[in-house]
Amino acid sequence: MEQKINYIDLNLNKVIDEQVKKNKEILKPIVLAIIMCGKQNIPLRGHRDDSFYYENENSNSGNLQSLLKLISDCAENSLVNGRISTPKNATYCSKTTQNELIIICNDIIISKLKCEVKKAKFFSILADEASDVSNMEQMLLVLRSVNDICEIYELFFGFIPCDSGLFGEAIGSQILNSVF
Repeated sequence: MEQKINYIDLNLNKVIDEQVKKNKEILKPIVLAIIMCGKQNIPLRGHRDDSFYYENENSNSGNLQSLLKLISDCAENSLVNGRISTPKNATYCSKTTQNELIIICNDIIISKLKCEVKKAKFFSILADEASDVSNMEQMLLVLRSVNDICEIYELFFGFIPCDSGLFGEAIGSQILNSVF
């Protein structure tokens, strides 16, 4: 009896592992498309970015959806093509999923930038105050450093909300928390 239970557990684990692998393969082109759009300053969403409009040729479904459709039309990979034929709740392209993937990509990029800063022998911090549309105080943070061949480069860390104010101690702690 115990062997059957273990065998069932192994089969269930195998099925789960295969599903995780398939989901990662489906997410890979989506993440790469999001990163490419971010690098090129291309907005992800369009005027009609809801799933209702995905199949409508006459509506602009957004840059990410159009790019993924192009990839799936050109790809011979059945996993990429399978994304379109999946149930509506499993396309991995909802606005919520896009936002989650953007946050994950941001966290990875920031951690890589932090590693570069920690490796640098010398760096300087450039910060400037700005207000967004809703008059929320925020700080632009850029780090300037020197690489191994003595070339100066700059790393944009992002816009950091200044919830605790724009005085010296608050700005200093915000910078330290963001960079280190």
